[in-house]
Amino acid sequence: MVKKMKFWQIAYIVTLLPFVFCMYAGLLSLAVYTFSEQVDNRVESCRAEFEYLARNFELDSRSPLEFGEGTLSYVMEAYGAYGKNDRLYFIFQKNGETVYCSLPDGSDLIAKWEEFQRIDGDRYVILKTDLSAEWAKEYRMYYIRYAGDLDDAFQSLILLYIGVATLVSASLAAVLLFLIKKLTKPLEELEKASDRIAAGDLTSRVKAQGTVETVSLAGSFNAMADTVGAQMRELEQNAERKQMLVNNMAHELRTPLTSIMGYAEYIGRASLNEEERIDACMRIMSEAERLKKISEKLLDKAYIEHNEIKKEEVDISALLRDTAERLKQKANEKSVTITVEASECTVSGDETLLSVLFYNLTENAIKACGKDGRVTLSCEGSGACVSDDGKGMTPEQLTHITEPFYRIDKSRSRAEGGAGLGLTLCRTIAEQHGFGLDFSSQPGKGTKITLTF
Repeated sequence: MVKKMKFWQIAYIVTLLPFVFCMYAGLLSLAVYTFSEQVDNRVESCRAEFEYLARNFELDSRSPLEFGEGTLSYVMEAYGAYGKNDRLYFIFQKNGETVYCSLPDGSDLIAKWEEFQRIDGDRYVILKTDLSAEWAKEYRMYYIRYAGDLDDAFQSLILLYIGVATLVSASLAAVLLFLIKKLTKPLEELEKASDRIAAGDLTSRVKAQGTVETVSLAGSFNAMADTVGAQMRELEQNAERKQMLVNNMAHELRTPLTSIMGYAEYIGRASLNEEERIDACMRIMSEAERLKKISEKLLDKAYIEHNEIKKEEVDISALLRDTAERLKQKANEKSVTITVEASECTVSGDETLLSVLFYNLTENAIKACGKDGRVTLSCEGSGACVSDDGKGMTPEQLTHITEPFYRIDKSRSRAEGGAGLGLTLCRTIAEQHGFGLDFSSQPGKGTKITLTF
């Protein structure tokens, strides 16, 4: 399998290769341009020399009619002998026929004449002109100057540029590698942190360092990690709460089921009179009623948590008065007084659920009071309160009162038919409405429950 390249490797290659390519291409273009300039300069200098030699040749040879044809041949040979010492060659033609050539194979050279061409691998500057003297108009003079040193210089220049380019490329590669590794180090830290989080280390974080972008990315990553950690902790807490709920529910269901089975067996096996039989049946019905209340509360809680509530304007003051009226008889049975101190107050919510909430809070307040106790229901624009002057609770008890099946006085709650789910249901209703539900209490001084809208 082909291993994928890392980001810093891709960035390194993508940055380095174009630069190296452009540098080599630029240096090669510069070398070619320099060579072309040198060729042009050499041709121009040779042309000036050739014009000078052509004029001198005409002056030196003069008229062959005056001195004879042998004078012209002598001058040609003299020029040829002179030029060979400096790798300068001449060819003379008369009416298109070569009469003198100091360069071997000169005929081939003339046949493919160019100003700057190779001869047997060497470079030469080749020029030609027709002689202008009256007596020499039938003659043409060729000038061949060795220029192989330009090729040698060009090769040396290419080697120099390649050496410089290689040195610069190596230096750039090292500097670029250092910079890219430094710039991408925060990304590598992010990758390592991601791997640690994926492996279960939710405390892993990265340092906010580097460029503005990497600092912002690190901040976003840490925020994401915080969110993931909080969600994981919440999931763990939910799982713990669900397990606790299952354990508590199993415990709570076992007690009434044991009672029902015991009394049923008692009725079936024992010889009972009518009064004992009726008492056993009533106890069975009482425990069955407890099971019914538990199931109803659990179903209500599940329904509220998984369904969107329908909100409407609810008159809280009227709701509190209705709650006091419904629980008046239960309060009278315990010699508890319910007082409503409610001003005009309306909120957006589900009237039925809010009625259940206040009913449960008030019922618990009545249970907490002793004889001649007092329960007060009040509301104002920002919230409502249910307070009592009952036995109160300790700080430790306050932290658990909304947990399912939690009871402060387990024996008394069971005797009164409580399922330990009332405050749990109240908390769920408050959360679904977006309300705050706060408890404050002191042992022997009562309890105050505040619902903040």
